[in-house]
Amino acid sequence: MALLLLAFPNNSVGEYIPRKENAANPPSKIDKANYILNATMRAILTWWLPTAFVAYIFFRLYVRGMDNYQSVFVTRYPQNVWISVAGIIAYIIFYFYATMPLRADFATTLKQLCTRRRILAIALWLAIFVVVYTLPTMYGFKGKFSLVNEFAQICQFPATDVLIFIETHFLYLGIGFLFVLLMWKEICRETRILGIGAVLILMLSLVFLSDIETRKITCFYIFLLPIMGTLLEKKVIKLYIVYLIVATQLICSAFWFNINTDGIAEAFATYDINVYLQMPAQRYYMFQGPWQSHQMYMLIIIIEICLLGILQLYLRNKSKNNNT
Repeated sequence: MALLLLAFPNNSVGEYIPRKENAANPPSKIDKANYILNATMRAILTWWLPTAFVAYIFFRLYVRGMDNYQSVFVTRYPQNVWISVAGIIAYIIFYFYATMPLRADFATTLKQLCTRRRILAIALWLAIFVVVYTLPTMYGFKGKFSLVNEFAQICQFPATDVLIFIETHFLYLGIGFLFVLLMWKEICRETRILGIGAVLILMLSLVFLSDIETRKITCFYIFLLPIMGTLLEKKVIKLYIVYLIVATQLICSAFWFNINTDGIAEAFATYDINVYLQMPAQRYYMFQGPWQSHQMYMLIIIIEICLLGILQLYLRNKSKNNNT
């Protein structure tokens, strides 16, 4: 994230609004380029995971030679393949709409990047990033990291339940995460002002959002908090109230993450499915979300939907009062 903010210019990125073709006002080359770039961006963010998931199933069936096709699915109920199908379809619909606010004037921004000075600066920052990232591994401070293995895991998680990644992050990040969902369009608009590096960070946040391990999106969440707080202030919600909401969630997590620690220790030692389903075991769940019980998932997702509705009405009323 620091690499993206430092290496790329902080000039604001214009919004991309598709233009209707007509004889009097035909689209320019910039318009056509933006159409292709934005369509490509949305296609990659929406379809990489379903494509990877299909490839994962194909690999386990035809390369690993697994006899029972149902066992290749990672759902907690392998006998019901429709859970996986519904989860992937829900993912596609969610990302189709989530990527819409990310559309921007990328063609003009790329022209700004195509200078010798900027290309050399990006290459230098990339080299620094590789060195800084590699040194801890070389000196034994952390283990080897496989990006391929990371994405192979991510592509399975949305198939464990319908929008389980939204439920997981709400469980850990609380109401602050709901504000991000409700104000995503406004957050994207505000982020474009910060430059292309910040926009790329938003794209990365969507890639890792589908992972049920909340620890992997914590940096993105912290990055979005000041932007979200500024937007909420415009809706006459004081910034200190936003900080209070987030702080309360973090304070509560000190207790929440330590429930059932005995069960967690046993789960790591035995990998017993009966221990996995002893809920709440939130500390372990943060790393193995698919193993929460289906009943716990249903309870949390219902609470989240109800809170989303309440917050939506609250924000709408605040906006109306502010306008009057």
